[in-house]
Amino acid sequence: MQHGHDCKVLVQAVCRVTKIPEGKCPVLRGDDVGATVMTQSKYTGIKFARLVGLVLLGSTAANLCYNAIMAALGYGWPYNFMLFDPIDRFADFFKLAFSYGSTDIHATFVTGQQAEQLAVYMHKSQHNLGTIVNPDHMLPVATAMAIIVRKLMGLVDPFIVFSVCTAVALLSLVATFQSYVTNDKERMYWLLGAIASYPLMFAIDRGHLIALVCAIALIAGARHLFDARRLTWPAAAALSFAVCIRPNLLSIPVLLITLLSPTKIRDLVIFFATCLLLFILSMTISHALFPHYSFETWLMGLADYHRRYVALPINLGYVSSLTSVFMIHSGYNPLVERACFALGALIGILAMHACFKNKMPSSHAAFIAIGLTFIATPALNDYHLLPFFIPLLFLSREGGPENHVDWIIVFSSLFALSPKNYFFGNDNSADAWSWQVICNPIVISIATIWVLMHHLRTPRTDRSIVGTAISQ
Repeated sequence: MQHGHDCKVLVQAVCRVTKIPEGKCPVLRGDDVGATVMTQSKYTGIKFARLVGLVLLGSTAANLCYNAIMAALGYGWPYNFMLFDPIDRFADFFKLAFSYGSTDIHATFVTGQQAEQLAVYMHKSQHNLGTIVNPDHMLPVATAMAIIVRKLMGLVDPFIVFSVCTAVALLSLVATFQSYVTNDKERMYWLLGAIASYPLMFAIDRGHLIALVCAIALIAGARHLFDARRLTWPAAAALSFAVCIRPNLLSIPVLLITLLSPTKIRDLVIFFATCLLLFILSMTISHALFPHYSFETWLMGLADYHRRYVALPINLGYVSSLTSVFMIHSGYNPLVERACFALGALIGILAMHACFKNKMPSSHAAFIAIGLTFIATPALNDYHLLPFFIPLLFLSREGGPENHVDWIIVFSSLFALSPKNYFFGNDNSADAWSWQVICNPIVISIATIWVLMHHLRTPRTDRSIVGTAISQ
């Protein structure tokens, strides 16, 4: 154990002294027990970042070409636009905030259709209170954020509040991506890929900044965990914050902690304790700010959400859960939902076993964790695809893809992040469906199972990373 640790520390020290970029340093493959030098990937550093950025940019251009052709043929939305209905733009942000409080808001500088739409959002939010279309299903962390935003809207123009929140979220995303790489040109390609990615565009278009904040916290926390090879307090705070927004993502920090930390049980206990503490604290704050919201109403809200967004048919292609593949044609079936959850749980158990045995690289564990989330969760919207950048960023710091399993992860992740909303249906019918709602879950599921089975069949082949520490 000590020999492997000394080798790792020595190589990291050489990288820092010689200022060799992480992606261009000869890659040391193996684990902390012993190391084996392997062939360096041809796609390291800038080359790999360029691949990611150009593939995502090209897929965006291809989808826009399809939209332009459909528009020229006289088709309207959703055929002529790859995101959600333009009439409903930014709706999630305003409708959620307007659900907490009276109809009194600060005067807005916008006029025309946008001002009218703001009034529509206010009306819908007030009208939906007491129905199954309510925000009570939101976890207390997200609820507290929305309540604070609503109070700000009473003091400041709501569109200014939205613009500032969006700018802060995007700057945080930029800073998070920059923390993974040291080369300026490499950063440029990674940021190009992030901007051209479908989940980021979709989150902004819907105004679902909470999903964006959740992804940023998850990506940042994973980086801290990856660098320290243990659960540091910044990692615990960021990862628990993300999980307390979207518990479906719990498998990601759990698998990474199990794989990377030498004190697995201790760090898992600390992580779950941090999650519980944050949940209780945010629930207390949310209830104090908005007395209607409580643990009981939250539980009832979860049941309402399931009836409204899971048990009803899916008409459009904005969900990438495996359950949606079956629901889009045959409707809701509780047996299908349970079978998909059972499959995700089985994958999680097997992946935990592999991680305990230290049988896979961090990038592979991250990919499996994200993939099983979309297998097990019956309704997970496409703005939650953004964490698929984690295995790509991990691979970059591991020296780039070098075998067929690495490339499966690369292209499956890029596939999930790429816009491909090619709608089909009758004329301009709202019942049109996108092939994305079928292809995304199938590709993600097959790739996740393939990567997991590879590590269950093969001996221990994980690799310690040269340059895991952030450049000083």
